[in-house]
Amino acid sequence: MVFIPAIGSYVIPQMLGGTNCVLIGNKIFMRAIQNRNIPHASALAALMAVSVLVPLGMALWWKKRQDARGRRRIQEQSARMGAEGGRAS
Repeated sequence: MVFIPAIGSYVIPQMLGGTNCVLIGNKIFMRAIQNRNIPHASALAALMAVSVLVPLGMALWWKKRQDARGRRRIQEQSARMGAEGGRAS
């Protein structure tokens, strides 16, 4: 609940914290609107997007890896159970 406003919002922190509260959204707003420095604002926005998407991609990769390990473990256990059941008969 706090992460999204901290990244994208610039009005709420500015109203609550004034000039003492500096977040990346405030910096992008200052560069784009007040200073008219669009290239710097877009670079900050790209940096923010990368800093959010890289950990998200790593978490997705880790989850897929864990799921694949779980499926492999279940297949091995069922194959062992099938082999043991075949020997018992």
